[in-house]
Amino acid sequence: MVQIEKSGMKGSFRQSNPHDNEREAAWRQSGFWSGRPLIEMVEKGAAAYPETRLTFSSADRPMSVGTPDLLSSSLRVAAGLNALGLERGDVIVAQIPHWAEGVQLLLASLRLGLVFVPVVHIYGPGELEFILDQTKARALVMPDRWRNIDYARRVAALGDLPALEHLIVLGDGAMPGLPARWSDLVDARHGLAPHTPGEPDDIAAINFTSGTTSAPKGVMHSQRSLEAEVRQSSVYIDRTSPGALLVTSPAGHIGGLSSSLRPFLSGENTIFLDRWDLDRALDAIHDHHAVRGICTPFHINALMESGRLPAHLSQLVVGGAGVSPTLITQADQLDIAACRSWGATEHPTVTTSLREDPLQARAFTDGLIMEGCEVRIVDEDGQPVPAGERGEIHSIGPDLFEGYLDANLNAAAFTDDGWYRTGDIGTLDDNGRVTIVDRKKDIIIRGGENISSKEVEDLLVQHSSVAEAAAVGWPDRVYGERVAAFVRLNEAGSLTLQDVVDHFRQLGVAPQKTPERIVLVDEFPRNLSGKILKPELRARISTLAAQD
Repeated sequence: MVQIEKSGMKGSFRQSNPHDNEREAAWRQSGFWSGRPLIEMVEKGAAAYPETRLTFSSADRPMSVGTPDLLSSSLRVAAGLNALGLERGDVIVAQIPHWAEGVQLLLASLRLGLVFVPVVHIYGPGELEFILDQTKARALVMPDRWRNIDYARRVAALGDLPALEHLIVLGDGAMPGLPARWSDLVDARHGLAPHTPGEPDDIAAINFTSGTTSAPKGVMHSQRSLEAEVRQSSVYIDRTSPGALLVTSPAGHIGGLSSSLRPFLSGENTIFLDRWDLDRALDAIHDHHAVRGICTPFHINALMESGRLPAHLSQLVVGGAGVSPTLITQADQLDIAACRSWGATEHPTVTTSLREDPLQARAFTDGLIMEGCEVRIVDEDGQPVPAGERGEIHSIGPDLFEGYLDANLNAAAFTDDGWYRTGDIGTLDDNGRVTIVDRKKDIIIRGGENISSKEVEDLLVQHSSVAEAAAVGWPDRVYGERVAAFVRLNEAGSLTLQDVVDHFRQLGVAPQKTPERIVLVDEFPRNLSGKILKPELRARISTLAAQD
């Protein structure tokens, strides 16, 4: 079992794992870990791939920059953070879209040995306050406003956070208190940035993800697990088709985080979208010669339906729930090799289909196990099942996370021999391909975003009319799933969908968590112990969805 403990250094996170020797041997054997601080590998990559460019497609902060220049600009950011008193082990939270400043901040954090916490832009003040409090962050970085988001209002809604000392703002808009401005942070008078990157097994980043608990879970990745994830996925770059990679993952996701490092370690030109906009995505694909893309079913549907895809876009890696065989087949008819991939924030990339795989394999399986990773399928007693039979998937590999910020969650997450219990149900065939067939974790995956069913339920029962609620995924062709909820009302209670929308807005949570369909029930199906039978609710939802 992994246990996380504070080291003697102020604010730093270190991992203590009884399987460290075996894990380190596996890392070394995989070839995906250098044994050096991650920032040194970034510097080495920038020197090796000086022509590689990162393009930030944005209506607000567009930029195209080479790896050496972006690395150089991050030195000023590091010097500014150091001038504020931030030092190795301190936590910095960033709620920034995919802009160059976000990557500069990430590289500066690696140089100083800070713990970088990217937060998706949809998180409201309630979720943001929870993350700031849980991590005891000393600094928060965000824009003054972006699109229709007034970040000043988010800051004003935060409660007491004694550990938070610095608010750093991109832009000159009014903010509560006396924030530091990004323009001042990068002032050259701060001098040279120190080089205190720490050790490869130091925690480098914490991503928050929803799971079966109502509160977001802090997933801790070390420098070595991040390096392994980037190097491991880079093995599958098709070098015969030179061009750029289009990234649709938000900056706050593990996919967005690893993609920010990938150009430095793999030399792959990369295009980042700060938000999804179909026309801008298509322009970026045309203008910057994107030949590959990482997307969800929502994105690939929109791209294919546009009728404007260029011939040079030849591969799309598709993750998330609801990747139907039909979707992969339709892409194939457009001469695009769509490849299903599977992973989680805890273990970012476990399997992937390959471009050269036959359509049958790409459409009906989630692919081969990634190089360096291992998978086993077990029954309820933890015993391996024969090939082709269903069971819970356990995984291990060099990019596996170090543990949760809340150490109490680790016993349930890891087996005694250090494997991760993914909570997904799947099969492993004789060819070594994994297929996800069900979900043990009670989560809804909407457009690639994990949403805790329990969190939705806990929010719903705060409404005065709701006696009991059960949230499930509503099958959807565009998003994979949407949030639906079965609700039992209090006596004389009443509830409309608009009531629910208003209720969630008042609670200040991300709008994606708001149920988009409400089904009122008099009673819930239950087992003998009184537990609500979610499989029966999901079957009913599927029937209702088919009737739409």
